[in-house]
Amino acid sequence: MQRNLFADLIKKEFDASQATYGSTRITGLKRKHYKISGRRVAKIRSKNGLGSKYKKKVEVTTYSDHSYPECENLLDHNSKSNK
Repeated sequence: MQRNLFADLIKKEFDASQATYGSTRITGLKRKHYKISGRRVAKIRSKNGLGSKYKKKVEVTTYSDHSYPECENLLDHNSKSNK
């Protein structure tokens, strides 16, 4: 009976987070006085097919729309030919 209880609680937390919480955050059930480990949460999530969605944050590191002059290639190095 406890397994069904935990599965239902995990599903409820998972749905409340809009499918973004992983095992670590769902383990926050401890704050609600349930005794469950992160590993057990992960096992129950995988058995029930509850995979979290996430978006990878992209950091823009290059600003190529500029009017600065480009440096000339002194080494005559073509990086594509080294692969």
